[in-house]
Amino acid sequence: MYPRIDDRGDLLVVDLGGEYKVASTAVNGGLRWARYILVKTVEKDFNTEDYNAYTRDLLRSQNLPGQAIVMLTAVDVGKRIVEKGDHTWVLATVGLTNPACIEMEELYRAPPISTINLVVVSLHPLSDQALLDLLRVAAEAKAAAVTDILPWCTSRPLGTSSDAITVAAPPGRGLAWSGLATIHGNEAARLVWRAVVKGDNRSVDERLKGILGVSIDELVDDATRLYRAAPIPGVSPGKAREAIRREMARMLKDPNLWTLLTAAREADLHARASSIPGLAREEYLNDTKGLVADEVLAAGIALYLQGWKGLMAAYWVDREKTRLGLRIADLPGLLDDAAAALIGSALSRVYDKLLQGEEG
Repeated sequence: MYPRIDDRGDLLVVDLGGEYKVASTAVNGGLRWARYILVKTVEKDFNTEDYNAYTRDLLRSQNLPGQAIVMLTAVDVGKRIVEKGDHTWVLATVGLTNPACIEMEELYRAPPISTINLVVVSLHPLSDQALLDLLRVAAEAKAAAVTDILPWCTSRPLGTSSDAITVAAPPGRGLAWSGLATIHGNEAARLVWRAVVKGDNRSVDERLKGILGVSIDELVDDATRLYRAAPIPGVSPGKAREAIRREMARMLKDPNLWTLLTAAREADLHARASSIPGLAREEYLNDTKGLVADEVLAAGIALYLQGWKGLMAAYWVDREKTRLGLRIADLPGLLDDAAAALIGSALSRVYDKLLQGEEG
């Protein structure tokens, strides 16, 4: 029998239907027995000196027993994702505002509030080791999903800075393992992966920032600065900026462009990991002259978007990015050229339309 969800506005109460064996990394988690799992939306700047007292007060206010698990998130719990299988049940709330990476630029003593919460319930009894195995599988599947949807990190993203997972199983003589090679473990991994991917509701701008490391505004700023260096008489930078933004928005509706940008991002991550044969991490980070794949990828993007005009414009952007102090000059090797191709193609289209009087 699947758990029942009681939606209380900013609070979800998951009723397991009885006392379940639970393993949880939530604020009052650990290894224990519980019937209820609460997922509560709090403010993004939420902070308390005593999480135990907070959870006790919350449970008391909801007339729930103290053995319930409490999970906190800055995400609207009304946007939860639920996945049901033959052996497992998964609930996820997904936010990607503070991604966590293998190489973090900033570490937290007290992390921001959890942005990815997972509740994974086995429909079969599990041994203690199988329950912990399920926790491991859920964490791996979540990391795989986050890797696929690519929030911005300077290394491989695995989640957010304070994700929480709760796994639960009914009492009884339990299955011994829950790894990916087991029927129920594999199903749990698929459901977790699917829930996290479905829960990604970032905007186009946020997705672009995740892949390239720059926002649409930053790209438009760079393009406008380039336009000021080569303006069309009678066309103000402000008018050109509006045209550039419109053109950028048009281009970013194309799934082929996203595919090419994602390829550049994946190549960047593999280069940083030294997983490309013959290319050491240090060489890549120092912009080795032996790597030309970045130019090849950028050329492909520019040719696809705007033909030879786009290619020549991309070359111009790449040549001027440092001298003009463009934001994209700070991007890593495989991404700055891709961004230059995007800016150059947009500028080329805008120049064509402005010169032909198509942009009123």
